[in-house]
Amino acid sequence: IVYFIITRGFLFMKKAVIYTRVSTQDQDDKGSSLESQLKHCREFAQANGFQVVDEFQEVFSGAYLFERPLINQVRKGVREEKYNAVI
Repeated sequence: IVYFIITRGFLFMKKAVIYTRVSTQDQDDKGSSLESQLKHCREFAQANGFQVVDEFQEVFSGAYLFERPLINQVRKGVREEKYNAVI
């Protein structure tokens, strides 16, 4: 699990978005499932005091980083300060 926190001060509410992705449907079918990733991310959020305000799941190749529609929604939410952590 990779996460980062963006803050403009010392005290802030830990609002998070969970973003899970597999590169191919085949990868999802063979064990690296989106549901498994989501479960682990939710557990991490709860254990570390994050309030999860959005969850995105995507099947999209890593070769097209800036063309992934859902990661762009995550970026927009960070810019708009909807959440300050991505898990």
